[in-house]
Amino acid sequence: MGLVPFCAGRPAKEILRDEADTELTDLASLRRGLDVIFARNAPLAIALKSPHAYGRTLKWRKREDSDAEEALKQYLADPENCSWDARLALGDWAWARCAELSIEYGLPFKLHTGYCAGVNNMHMEWIKPSNLCDLLMAYPNARFVLMHASWPYQDELIALTKHFTNVYTDLCWAWSMGPSIVADFIWRYLHSAPANKLFAFGGDTDYPVMSVGYALQARKWLAFALQMEIDEGWIDEKRALELAHMVMHDNQYAVFDIEGRRQALRSIAAAGGPLLADRVPE
Repeated sequence: MGLVPFCAGRPAKEILRDEADTELTDLASLRRGLDVIFARNAPLAIALKSPHAYGRTLKWRKREDSDAEEALKQYLADPENCSWDARLALGDWAWARCAELSIEYGLPFKLHTGYCAGVNNMHMEWIKPSNLCDLLMAYPNARFVLMHASWPYQDELIALTKHFTNVYTDLCWAWSMGPSIVADFIWRYLHSAPANKLFAFGGDTDYPVMSVGYALQARKWLAFALQMEIDEGWIDEKRALELAHMVMHDNQYAVFDIEGRRQALRSIAAAGGPLLADRVPE
């Protein structure tokens, strides 16, 4: 479930209208719209995702309803000229509500951290994973999956994954950005943070053929990193193979309810029902 418009402080009226049959008029309607979107989609979703670090800082602050209400009034009055502070206030409020709903529906919350795709559009202070500390402490029961190795802030990511019980490291896309850097990251991560909180692969591309290429790249460089561990005498080949299976498969299955979602889809298909759940909050 993509949540960028909400977390970025730009709640899209058309999304709320189409997905939740809700007209965005005030904070109560925004809250209800999010509730309905989750009720209809979350039972079939595998995770939440928001790469809003492309358009705002990852720094989060707790916002009162009154602050978010004033920010939303400004946004509704003139979306294109809504102030930066109002957008941050509205985004922080919605981001918090999505974190609460992620707990309610048991969905991991994936967040873009680190390097941004494209050119001439990256604010280095925005993308630091350490910006998330207040959010991680505010929602200890939410599970946050921080993507892309947070490059070039890899050490911050290792520290967060080691310290916070609700943080996981995802290397999706990272192998395609800098494979030798990620191989080094694997070495440092395994000597610092829990191995069962590391996800070693994700293509993160719109093109299937590129996912195949990235998978080959990840296998090659993960093998290189684990071979270094063997050569240095830290582990033997048997343990290296166990670690490879863990970070490429087992860890993801332990966090993402893949089989549960597959069964839900099979049940709906067998019944000939719609993909969207009929249940809507009162």
